[in-house]
Amino acid sequence: MNEKINHHFENKKYSPEDIKFFNNLVEKYHIKQTSEYLIISQVDKEIYIHKWRKILINGEWVKIEDHLKKILSNKDEHET
Repeated sequence: MNEKINHHFENKKYSPEDIKFFNNLVEKYHIKQTSEYLIISQVDKEIYIHKWRKILINGEWVKIEDHLKKILSNKDEHET
């Protein structure tokens, strides 16, 4: 599946470094992705996060990996 996504990225706005960055996040955090989003699956919903290096949250720019860690740590707390 990553090959399909990589091929799609190559024809879009993402650089090879961006593709590698997002693929690494997907592998590291065991999440899914589309051409535009990272997807965190939870029991009753899925959270879609735009593929940007930093995202705007409550008026502040936050690194996407830091945001992923926060969401996943909250998910783990709710599952126990």
